[in-house]
Amino acid sequence: MKKQKICVIGGGITGLTVATTLARPNLHIDLIDENFYRNFNTIRTTAISDSNYAFLKKLNISNYFDQLSWPCKEMKLYDVHKNSKNIPILNFDRENKKNNILYMVTNEKLSKALKQKIKENQNIAIKSNIYVSELFSADGLKCIKTFDQKILKYNLIIVCTGRNSFLTKKLLEGRYFNNDYNEISLTLTVKHKSVKNNIARQFFLKEGPLAFLPISNSKTSVIWSIRKNIFYSQKNNKKIFLIKKLKKLSKEIYKNIKISSKIERYNLNSHLGDKCFKERVLVFGDALYSVHPLTGQGFNMILRDLQKLSEIIRRNIALGLDIGSSIVLSEFANDTKSNNFVYSIGIETIKKIFTTNNVIIKNLRNYCTLQLNKNRNAKNFFINLADKGINL
Repeated sequence: MKKQKICVIGGGITGLTVATTLARPNLHIDLIDENFYRNFNTIRTTAISDSNYAFLKKLNISNYFDQLSWPCKEMKLYDVHKNSKNIPILNFDRENKKNNILYMVTNEKLSKALKQKIKENQNIAIKSNIYVSELFSADGLKCIKTFDQKILKYNLIIVCTGRNSFLTKKLLEGRYFNNDYNEISLTLTVKHKSVKNNIARQFFLKEGPLAFLPISNSKTSVIWSIRKNIFYSQKNNKKIFLIKKLKKLSKEIYKNIKISSKIERYNLNSHLGDKCFKERVLVFGDALYSVHPLTGQGFNMILRDLQKLSEIIRRNIALGLDIGSSIVLSEFANDTKSNNFVYSIGIETIKKIFTTNNVIIKNLRNYCTLQLNKNRNAKNFFINLADKGINL
């Protein structure tokens, strides 16, 4: 049987992981990414759940994959509204203390490892000089017309270009839920005196949630989802304001803390597309949905979807079926849409509960977290939910 062809458009972390995962001897993949041979210059980090970490390891991305990531054994939540002392209101850890709750990886390291794996894979062709002009159907396939008038034909096209690309906007046709948080995400790296740095921490502040995410014993990634009005009110004192806050929160955790990187920032909003496919084109990953970084679930949701997509494609190729048919893509949509919708709503609910100023809700929340902290079975339930998602 003739090899079926997939085109993955987009070479961010999502597109690179999709191409690496789907690559197999009985399938040809073209990866279109004009920036493939450029360095992935970012300080952003990604939290990966235990089960998704095991999935990535099976891809054999790198012989030194363990060295690309940093394990965390605990996640502690702090309510700075409640008290001035850094006393956690909730602590998540594994019942078996030897097991990790999550892994942190820098996007730059992960991207570099994925690109190297793709270069070595004979079933993936890198198209770094292709620019998509339009998509159209012909001869029972989906076609890409490039700016230099070339025509490329595929059984399936997977769009991983993010939510703001012209291609995503055209495919979704404005049919998606959107929520602007009026927050800015500040991402940076801090250096500090070397410690046993294996606890991820989330502080709920009046300005917005701030996370300390370990990436080595002497380095920690910081993500602060700060309200826009507070951030811009600092005018020329933004960095001083940030340093003071970091030192105050970390005084009992890190010594000699200082900012060691540039500070990246971007506006925070969430979105969820109404339909993920149309005529052999699948909109995938953060092109289809995004969630607040509060729970670190964005990439984990993508990886869970990818595992389902990979299995559906594997099974249909084995049966000799067309992997781009509406039947196949409908199966993927039915397997993931409800899960992602409910999971996204859950993340929105968590954010509202932990950032509210409503006294009644705050008191109820504090009572529930107190009870949850005492109940091992309940904690295990939420840990497994964060690790493996839901399956309706």
